[in-house]
Amino acid sequence: MNRRSLATLCVAATGLGLFLAVLGTLFRAGYGFSGDVCVMLGASERMAVRPVEPGLFPLAAGGAQILRNVSPQEIPFENPAVRGRLGSETRFDAARLPFSLHLEDATVLRRPGEQDTLVAVGPQTRTTYPLIRGKRFELATNPVEVVAIRKWAGLLRDANGIPMVALAMQRGTDPWVEHVFVAAGTWRRVEPDTGIHLVWRNSEADTRQVEDQEITALGGERWGVVDAAAVHWFSSFAPGTGLDLPDGTSITLLQLEEGSLLPTGPRPFITVRIQRGDDVQTMRVPANERSNTARVRFEDPSQFETVLCFYGWRDGSVTLSPYHQRQRLPHGALAEGETCRVTGTDWTVRLEQALSSAAPVKEDENPFQEAVLQTVDRELHLRQGETVQWGDLRLEFQRVAPPPVVRYQLVIRDDGRPESAVFHLGPKGKYHYGGWTFSQGNGGMDADQTAIVHAARTPGNGLIIAGAMVSIMGFAGLGLMRVGRRSTR
Repeated sequence: MNRRSLATLCVAATGLGLFLAVLGTLFRAGYGFSGDVCVMLGASERMAVRPVEPGLFPLAAGGAQILRNVSPQEIPFENPAVRGRLGSETRFDAARLPFSLHLEDATVLRRPGEQDTLVAVGPQTRTTYPLIRGKRFELATNPVEVVAIRKWAGLLRDANGIPMVALAMQRGTDPWVEHVFVAAGTWRRVEPDTGIHLVWRNSEADTRQVEDQEITALGGERWGVVDAAAVHWFSSFAPGTGLDLPDGTSITLLQLEEGSLLPTGPRPFITVRIQRGDDVQTMRVPANERSNTARVRFEDPSQFETVLCFYGWRDGSVTLSPYHQRQRLPHGALAEGETCRVTGTDWTVRLEQALSSAAPVKEDENPFQEAVLQTVDRELHLRQGETVQWGDLRLEFQRVAPPPVVRYQLVIRDDGRPESAVFHLGPKGKYHYGGWTFSQGNGGMDADQTAIVHAARTPGNGLIIAGAMVSIMGFAGLGLMRVGRRSTR
């Protein structure tokens, strides 16, 4: 054979190989199928289904009848109960296998424990990240570290609730104190010399107007009588106000004096009369002094050495106006997750939540967990099942119990063969029969009762492989001829 004939043969082989590969690709696209067969324990099924996909030829090939774009009610399942697992609004492609799969037995190999995951949904993406304490990963190009997975406590949205904030606080280098809840219009004492107050209004303008007032305009003064474990509080400071206790003791307010000089400093105090029978005592009680044995308490929040006033009008953020020794310090805005070092004090504050209508939930009052994530500029707290918007992403912390790991024993019942074929299908196993390849699909929590068997038929693979081999031989021949031509020059 001369060189020209050999070259022609190589070119023809290359073209033939490409033709066979294209023909095999078209044949597989038109007649191939890949779907799931749902087989319940003790039952049989031969219909493989998948969400609807465009196909080239709605034909039948090799005994596999293919239905295109049909509803679950139109699919002739052997076991009608399978329809209940499909969405009624979803359309499907379905293929009828030339034989049935019967689920004889399901052996549970192990049951994995709950797994903590973060689901991040973007405009066109959905990504799941495993959450393990100390693990670092990139979230939309931002570095994130998993600080903790722990029991959740915080504020729940409640239509019948009240405005509240949840805080975390640290004094100096002391450990952080978390889950500090403050309701609107109330004061909370976090240290003997430190109080917290929340003011909530319906608009920013109203909030700013209140914020511009002096700290004494916030009110909150009260005095109370201790009765066993309870405290009976009074907001009235009119002389004669008081209470008779069950043990016969009578306690009456005599007067309130503001700014009196006491050994403990220039604080207001009240004078009360304590009478039991013929025994009468007069007691002076300075503001904000606590004693486990005192029968009377007097609170004036404006007299705390440090006062942290929070002002809010919308969910997710507040303004912090701190005072130290009744002098106003620099103030600023805080968003959820942000941390602020309070200038002029030894306090650091982090805003966890700010809600206009909320109810507080303690750790021992709910079954939820939370994931604590540290980003570049803030700490994110994600309650189990809660969705949080973070930039362009919607984040959700999920605790998922994976399906059990199962090995199935299946029986193929082929009408064309007198004997049934029995095979086992493990988590990574495959089984070939009648032009179909079977493997385990994505099962649910009932995987020990229902097998999802992935069935794939890929006709045309032989043509694709043969075409590739012929093309390679043709290309190789042309290459060798080109090398030979250069060597003879």
